[in-house]
Amino acid sequence: MNDRELELLFIDLDNTLTNRRLVYERWATGFVRKHPEVAMSRDLEATRRALIDADGLGAVPRDHFCAAIANLFPVGARPPIDKVWLEFGEDFIASIEPDPEVTDAVEQLAKRYRLALLSNGSGERQRAKLDRLGLERHFHRLFISDEVGAAKPDPQIFEHALSVCGVPRKRALMIGDDPKRDIAGALAVGLPACWIARGRRWSETGVAATPALRLPATAPTWVVEDLPALAHQLLADSDQLD
Repeated sequence: MNDRELELLFIDLDNTLTNRRLVYERWATGFVRKHPEVAMSRDLEATRRALIDADGLGAVPRDHFCAAIANLFPVGARPPIDKVWLEFGEDFIASIEPDPEVTDAVEQLAKRYRLALLSNGSGERQRAKLDRLGLERHFHRLFISDEVGAAKPDPQIFEHALSVCGVPRKRALMIGDDPKRDIAGALAVGLPACWIARGRRWSETGVAATPALRLPATAPTWVVEDLPALAHQLLADSDQLD
């Protein structure tokens, strides 16, 4: 991509502005401390593994996740699923801590590009996460699925964001960690995309092996380890062009 043509960065939130694994591990530690009865019938490490398995790095459907958490409680003391989800949401957000390197990356990128958040989730929760990170002031626009009425990888949310921002898609870049929602979704509407790999390989994501999704079996425009790595690359290229 020619950096001189890049004007706008669409940035995902979960596991892009945050490291979801670290946040989840902090939540799990707090959960056991808050609910010692969960660990009474097993050791702490077994409880921790059960909590991690229940989440599946965020890939487990909400109802299945909440049911798995509820089933960790003793019989007769299991909370309803809606209570589990409400408590998880509040405590998970409270477990988010700013990463100085990510904060610096966002600040530096915001000096050169327009930034827009493009995230799935509820407006209330995603805005609360941004508040915990202290990053909202750097974003010109926030596009959150529950507020837009469409969720990634639906083309509608990408088209809506591009239209509101008034930037040609070839002058924008979608940045995110989810191979299907962020990357394949963006590429399907002709929007260049940068995949936040976090130690994974694109060949292992399964995107190319799922034609039923009706998404392009193609690779991301860019692949980087995390957002600071992308910022370093973009800004280094910009300095060379200047």
